[in-house]
Amino acid sequence: MPRLKRAANKPPRVPIQNVASSSRQPEPEEGDEILHDVEEEEEMMENPEQVAQPGARRKRTSAEVKADKQARWEKSFVKRGVKNERHVDVESIGPNHTCVQRIIAQGLAYFFSENPGYIKGLVADFYKNVKVPELGKIEAKGAKITSKIGRVTVVVDPEIIAKALNYERPPPESINCPREDFASRDEVNQALYVNPAEAKRPHVPGKFKDEYRLINQFVHHNLNPRGTENKPARSEGEMLYFFMEPGNVFDWAKYIFRQMVEFKANVPTQTRMPYPCMVTKICLEKGVPRDAYEEWGKLEPGIINSSILTRSASQVRGALGEEGVRGGSYLTTMPPKRAKQSVWQKLLFCQGVATINSHRKLKREIRENARRQQRIDHKLDYVLRRQEGTVSEPYVPQPDVEAEDSDDFAGEEPESGDED
Repeated sequence: MPRLKRAANKPPRVPIQNVASSSRQPEPEEGDEILHDVEEEEEMMENPEQVAQPGARRKRTSAEVKADKQARWEKSFVKRGVKNERHVDVESIGPNHTCVQRIIAQGLAYFFSENPGYIKGLVADFYKNVKVPELGKIEAKGAKITSKIGRVTVVVDPEIIAKALNYERPPPESINCPREDFASRDEVNQALYVNPAEAKRPHVPGKFKDEYRLINQFVHHNLNPRGTENKPARSEGEMLYFFMEPGNVFDWAKYIFRQMVEFKANVPTQTRMPYPCMVTKICLEKGVPRDAYEEWGKLEPGIINSSILTRSASQVRGALGEEGVRGGSYLTTMPPKRAKQSVWQKLLFCQGVATINSHRKLKREIRENARRQQRIDHKLDYVLRRQEGTVSEPYVPQPDVEAEDSDDFAGEEPESGDED
């Protein structure tokens, strides 16, 4: 088939090395739109004369496809949040703390100063209009990000990022991270966990050593906001490891630059905007008028201090309730022998609600998968018949029909009858 032939002639995709990436995957509808745009662009590049043929179904031009992509991109910022940077309270943690010393060694003492804050509207305008280099050209000399806000063109590259963070970039010959033979999985687990036998995939920050629980917060918010704070992937665990190990040298300005490029290039439309404080600082220094925007955004979460250790540990331990049952494992933990009858009733009630919700979620996924498969089968059948010459009219998508399910839970939402 022509489509298969085009796919065979495509150059192989060059993998981009990256320390961490977002674990969130695009929604099915979002993936369909992206795939449809890519297919249209390919067809127009290979058969540009089809657009001008009389009687042929008009296809969108490459410019129209790009304009639609940009419109969807800008529309996505209506509901986007931000993932603000978190500075460090050195007095609370202690100037001699291991994490403080490692942050200094990595050249990131800027995050010990007062956080300058961010203006959400300004950050949104920057990312709405941002133009980034191709992923394969990030390492090229002169690669830069540009964004036009009003009459001001803001340019961002690793050098500008380094200047904004008072960061001195290491000489290229001294950089030794990341690398393939950096560390084994066992070495990383030995360093991160109090008990390496409790290591899991994804990682469990609540079981990390104190210094790694704290540095996980620092790295996630300030350097790798597209990662996952509560469930770090293997690559993110390696990042924490080489951040804390002496002698490791990394160009953080270049890494932040790559993260900003990938935010525009290949992230879903729900991902929060990264580095808002740094972006605000760069834009204001470039002359973007402050008066055009409303008040400064709220820094939430706030500064990193010694209390972060207690909060991080609670991710795993959970608080003990009055009945002695851990909050995080309530549904899977047997109450004590002397527990009151109300404890057992609450446990059974919560387990029933959890079962109903799990059943609902599973059925939604099954329905969605079935609808998507029907759409694929319907279009495939049309393509085959078009190849055989039995049809000539334009393709009309199959209408979605919402089927009723008599097994759905039809009552009101369950409510607890507990009294304080």
